[in-house]
Amino acid sequence: MRSIVAMCCFCEKVRDDTGTEPGGGLWQDFKFYMGTHMLRPEEVMFSHTYCPGCLSHYRDFLTSPKGATKGPGIEKRP
Repeated sequence: MRSIVAMCCFCEKVRDDTGTEPGGGLWQDFKFYMGTHMLRPEEVMFSHTYCPGCLSHYRDFLTSPKGATKGPGIEKRP
């Protein structure tokens, strides 16, 4: 059985919705999440979204009508 996991497009953290309403989970490091849940990469499908930190950081870029063609360079956040 494959799980669908939300992953941030910028920092690649994943949201762990275990024990919460969908969308209400905590954002965690990918390797930590996979190890905690004892998942193999082939058991997971990713749904890309933005974590709250990256959404706040990149909000102007994401809402700009010119977006990726005129916006700042996309870099992974630390």
